[in-house]
Amino acid sequence: MSFVQVSVLQGSRESHSALCYLLHIDSALLLLDCGWSLAFNSDSPFLAALKDVAPQVDAVLLSHPDISHIGALPYAFAKLGLNCPVYCTVPVDQMGQQCLYDTLKSKLDDEEFSVFTAEDVRTVFKRTETLNYMQNFGLSGRCKGITITPYAAGHSIGGTVWKIKKENDEIVYAVDYNHNKERHLNATSLRTSNDLKRASVLITDCFNCLNVQIPRPQRDAALLDQITRTLAAGGNVLIPTDSSARVLELLYFLNLKFQQAGIQYPLLFLSHSASQTIQIAKRLLDWMRKELTDEFNSSRVHPFDFKNAQTIQKLSDLEKYPGPKVVLSSLPSLDHGFSKTLMTQWCANPNNLILLPDRGEIGTTTRRFFDLWSKHVSTEGGSGIGSPIGLTFSEKITVTTRIPLQGVELSEYFSKTLPEQHKPKNILDEDDDEDDSDIEPEYTHQTPKNPNVSTVETVQFDIYVKDAVKSSVGFFKQAKSFYMFPVRESKRRVDDYGEVIDADVFVRESGKVELKEEERMEIDNVERDEVEIEKVPSKYETEEKEILFNCKLMYIDFEGRADGTSIKNIISQLLPRKL
Repeated sequence: MSFVQVSVLQGSRESHSALCYLLHIDSALLLLDCGWSLAFNSDSPFLAALKDVAPQVDAVLLSHPDISHIGALPYAFAKLGLNCPVYCTVPVDQMGQQCLYDTLKSKLDDEEFSVFTAEDVRTVFKRTETLNYMQNFGLSGRCKGITITPYAAGHSIGGTVWKIKKENDEIVYAVDYNHNKERHLNATSLRTSNDLKRASVLITDCFNCLNVQIPRPQRDAALLDQITRTLAAGGNVLIPTDSSARVLELLYFLNLKFQQAGIQYPLLFLSHSASQTIQIAKRLLDWMRKELTDEFNSSRVHPFDFKNAQTIQKLSDLEKYPGPKVVLSSLPSLDHGFSKTLMTQWCANPNNLILLPDRGEIGTTTRRFFDLWSKHVSTEGGSGIGSPIGLTFSEKITVTTRIPLQGVELSEYFSKTLPEQHKPKNILDEDDDEDDSDIEPEYTHQTPKNPNVSTVETVQFDIYVKDAVKSSVGFFKQAKSFYMFPVRESKRRVDDYGEVIDADVFVRESGKVELKEEERMEIDNVERDEVEIEKVPSKYETEEKEILFNCKLMYIDFEGRADGTSIKNIISQLLPRKL
């Protein structure tokens, strides 16, 4: 019998909060998820508690690729002393990176965000060990004798229910699971796998234990009905969502229904990493429902090759789609990112609709809107899907705009922050330097030791000397090799027609993505884009605006979590010794 103790760092007594638990098994210390709220409050008591134990943690187990489960990892590795392997499935690894990159970009658009950087994100995911479902993996070090096994959770692609075993003790960690199949995901393994029954300890959440879920066909019909009504009235539909997890189910469903119903209005996924998220999803078909794989094998058309849905990564791209449209936009809180910008631009039009697929974290605009809608529905005495409500209020909202430095401001920035050798140089001059460096190995450059003496270059060339190069002896005649004098070719500044070569023509404009299809699929290219955006010298202009909210608001449950009845049934079937 092993010593097992569970400590809650974050995720208890709070509705829809980020999750982080500490699991002691004898001398081993495991961190179960490492989430954070989208506010990224560095004064949170959670961080103080995590800082005390982070250096002693032996392993981190991640269950889902969203901020509520991985948001604090970069900060913990960079500033709290966390330094251990991170275990997750392949989708959680790849989608989790995109989630953090999109969040980082969104925060940088609004403020001087310094909680973590793109380099911190890369540092975390260099430590990840990816596993497949039902793959037993033995830990080492102080965790020797502990075996971890991931099972399907059903809430997000690659979402995991963890089984942690040492000797005769089995601990099951199951949070945010879904008992129902979805259009692109299978249901959780909790109901079908006998390996998860009779656990010594079951660690789970009860976020949805009081929730009564409307049948999915009714929710699907209500979502499509509200969207088509809004579009027909000339309005826009804003759906705030995450950038890598639940957005896949929404996109797949809406693209399918738009195609079946022949809806011609634009369906857009707006996120800093929208294209990369879809490309990664195409490679993760084996982690989705078997029906999707069978469909692809028979038709050779990938289910995520959308015919109606389009991905865009800049707000200015919306100008290409005039008129009514449906936009799924990050971040889900409506406090940052593209979703906040679109909300402030569209909320005054009574024909527009803000459609919430999630209740949101406490303290966010999304949660405040959900509470308004829920109060209105309960006042009417409704027990079904409910109907949209009209917002009729105004409030002051802080609007921050990030503006790249130009002209004098940019020059002052470089003069203050960069050393002389790092200042931007003419591209053609840089090319000349590179060409010259290629022939430096041909000679030795000697510099006088006395700094008061003017620098004199002493150049020594190797020249051909008879018999210096041995010729091979053999039956067949072979060509002799001779040393050559080094030749310096000057850089051509005109083309074959005498026109001056303008280097600016060949420089990409900042923010443009002009990669080929196969290049966009590489994660390294995604990381490189992140670094470039983070290093753009910018300033922030903040303005308090009086925003009139006169649009419609509605909540439809697309959270992908088990409801109260299913949670009770699943726990009664698992029969854990301790809960």
